[in-house]
Amino acid sequence: MKLAIVGTGYVGLVAGTCFADMGNYVTCVDVDESRLDSLRNGIIPFHEPGLDKLVASNCEAGRLTFSSDLAVAMQDSEAVFIAVGTPSGEDGDAEMIKYAANAMLATRISFMNEVALMCDHLGVDVEKVRRGIGSDPRIGSSFIYPGCGYGGSCFPKDVRAMSEMAKNAGLRDTIFDAVARRNESQPWVLVEKIVAQFGDDLSGRTFALWGLAFKPETDDICGAPAIIIARALCERGARVRAFDPEAMEPAREALAGLEIEYAPGPYDATEGADALIVVTEWRQFRQPDLRRLSQQLTSKTIFDGRNIYDPERCADYGMTCVGIGNNAQSLLCDGIRVQA
Repeated sequence: MKLAIVGTGYVGLVAGTCFADMGNYVTCVDVDESRLDSLRNGIIPFHEPGLDKLVASNCEAGRLTFSSDLAVAMQDSEAVFIAVGTPSGEDGDAEMIKYAANAMLATRISFMNEVALMCDHLGVDVEKVRRGIGSDPRIGSSFIYPGCGYGGSCFPKDVRAMSEMAKNAGLRDTIFDAVARRNESQPWVLVEKIVAQFGDDLSGRTFALWGLAFKPETDDICGAPAIIIARALCERGARVRAFDPEAMEPAREALAGLEIEYAPGPYDATEGADALIVVTEWRQFRQPDLRRLSQQLTSKTIFDGRNIYDPERCADYGMTCVGIGNNAQSLLCDGIRVQA
């Protein structure tokens, strides 16, 4: 099949390359000529594991090409996949499916995050709740992990699009509005937990921050909770020492002018820090050297924004692990109280 993919961002380029790798002939269309030239020369503008090799092999095979001429690409193609824009009319069926799917997944995340705040207030372990509802085959375990919020270029945008389309259809106070509000507040829940322990004035404090990308295996910081949290700490006088395997350079640009040091490795970030804040669940963060962290962190505290650590195991090393929805001493809140 001959396909045209409109847009060569995180969605368009990955989708187009995968379609080409399945044997289709794909033309990826974009208005950015410099990006198209880079792609033709095998230069990928973002990090996606294995994408560079797939692009190169499919270009070499003649199944993947790049163009700025949308009219010609559409004329020569049997189907068009639009990776940017807003659905409307007859041509919007496929996009509506994409928006609805992403909005459903975002809703599951925000639902679980709200349940986690209730668990904090009631003294219930959200992990037991998550396992319980996840065992129900009607619900399943995907996308019900509580944390400090989702990010990226798709979920926030698609939830907003669904909200706007719902309003245009005459609906008010939509589910999509509530999903977006919970997600906007969720990074501030972690900030509040930090402020509750150290006070609102964080002058003289240093915090290690593990993870800057909005999710593992990408360098994308669009909507990343870590960026919000880093700014909030710096605005309260703290120093932040950050590490991410892939997203350091984009973060430098986004956080320019703030008191942030970019460490060469995870334990360089934690050496002598008051506490560790984990925001992105990279694989290399999942099994840390807890003995080493206990020796490095002056307050012996980990703020686990993804609930990837066992608080009891951390306690065996003399450390406190503060997660989302597993700390009975926390207060039920909407996360807005501490916003600057």
